Amino acid sequence: SLFRYFDAGNHWNAESGIAFPILRDIQILMDDFGQNTHFLLLILIKHLDHKNLIKQPDMQLHIVQVITSLARHSNLKGSVAIVGAIIDMIKFLHKSIHCSIDDADIGSGLINWKNKIHEVVDESLRELSLKVGDAGMILDAMSNILESIPNVTSVARTTIYALVRMSEIVAYMPNLLYRSKAIRTFPEALFHQILGVMRHPDHEIRIGAHQIFSAVLLPSPVSHATSDCGENRGIIRTTSLFSSSAALFEKLRYQNN
Repeated sequence: SLFRYFDAGNHWNAESGIAFPILRDIQILMDDFGQNTHFLLLILIKHLDHKNLIKQPDMQLHIVQVITSLARHSNLKGSVAIVGAIIDMIKFLHKSIHCSIDDADIGSGLINWKNKIHEVVDESLRELSLKVGDAGMILDAMSNILESIPNVTSVARTTIYALVRMSEIVAYMPNLLYRSKAIRTFPEALFHQILGVMRHPDHEIRIGAHQIFSAVLLPSPVSHATSDCGENRGIIRTTSLFSSSAALFEKLRYQNN
């Protein structure tokens, strides 16, 4: 396939490789023919798990950078493909975090790579999230991941760490969040999944659940507002989220009595 050709020739480098220009042309053609270019991002992210790349960390880094550049040129459109791309990128982040657990036992070169890959994945997730148009879709996806959180503690921890980072990325996109009607009330499905994880026997996982809850509850600090109007919207949105989460707690308490 085209991707394996890029792998074999080491063509993924954004500065000197041919992968991005070719994929950008494909993206433009897909857009011209009315096709959803988000599918290109989705299959490219899935390629990160290909066996050819297992021992090619630098190539993985270059591919993520290409994904970020393509995402930057993608259309703003909520779609199953873009949400799937975000989920797969979260999983890739989770895997890279999991590999970082024993950083003390590996060389400094690999540690530097892991720090770099986390940085570029963060940037990629930000660009992908901006193309969704509705934060509620991302939060629903996070809820689904929490619902099937692994039983193995180490894997569950890295999953939570990745979701914490995702919630923080989404939280600092006030315009995206404000456009979403779903985010004006606390997402009930996510709320119940977070409560379940808050009862997890591992304390780090419980802390992570609280961090996710806090990030969603307070999606955009007032200090980030650029105008009085923006500040008022932030206060109104935060008040609404507090009220809706309080209502969910009350509903849960009533059901348990």
